[in-house]
Amino acid sequence: MRLALRSWRREERRPLPPRSSQEWLWRASAAALLGLTGFTFVSLLEQRHQVRLAERQEALTLLRSELQLSLQVAQDWGQWTEMHTYAASPDHRFLEVNIRRAAVLQSGGVMLAFNNRHQLLFTADRQGLNRAARRPLVQCLQPNLPRRSGPGERILLLCQEERGRIYTGALGGITDSPGLQPANGSLAFLLPAVSAQQSPRSQRLMAQLMADLRPSPGSTLSQAPPAASLLEQELGQPLLNPAGQPLQLRPLSIWEGTAIPLRNTVPVLTLGSGGAVLVRML
Repeated sequence: MRLALRSWRREERRPLPPRSSQEWLWRASAAALLGLTGFTFVSLLEQRHQVRLAERQEALTLLRSELQLSLQVAQDWGQWTEMHTYAASPDHRFLEVNIRRAAVLQSGGVMLAFNNRHQLLFTADRQGLNRAARRPLVQCLQPNLPRRSGPGERILLLCQEERGRIYTGALGGITDSPGLQPANGSLAFLLPAVSAQQSPRSQRLMAQLMADLRPSPGSTLSQAPPAASLLEQELGQPLLNPAGQPLQLRPLSIWEGTAIPLRNTVPVLTLGSGGAVLVRML
């Protein structure tokens, strides 16, 4: 093979008559090979990019459904008369009877209640009440409580525990009625973004979506950058981090995941190059 390649190289150095059929054949083969390789690579890149876009849209649909569930739970429980009574005058028996066994907590959700002075009333999950493991969620929510200024206003938040688990959900009100001023507190219901109850595909998509979220630097709730506006349009309102910044989605580049297109293009390039060398040697 080495002798054959040396002979081929000597042949290449030898000047050919102008417009010889051998020269045109070689140029046409090289151009066809390069064109085929480029077309294959670009097609695979475009296909991979479309798959990533479809996966992101599916993940956004999952996130939107979780946030809608959180919004509904926070609204329903915040309008419950017994919750008004508890917020105005806390009673431990209410927590034991009505909160500890609540069905909404069995999905892994966490409920957090605050009074009208933004002080914690209780945290509840399926493992118990007022657990120390929920302190990071409390610290995430408390700075955002003053943002809920208007009656019926809801805030979508993303919080993270010390173990790195991410929760998303809604912060609403415990009755904003002027006649029940002592009961006017805040209620939040958070769900884990990635949970064992989801399918493996959903877990992978949600984990990737959480990794693609970025705070909007220098933005405000009234003037967000285009990427943040896109996320806001998908969810219906801004999704805030613990610092109160609206989150935006990292733009997807067509060059992401080039390992797969390259891996599929290499065989085409190898076979084409080998065939061109063989034809040239013959």
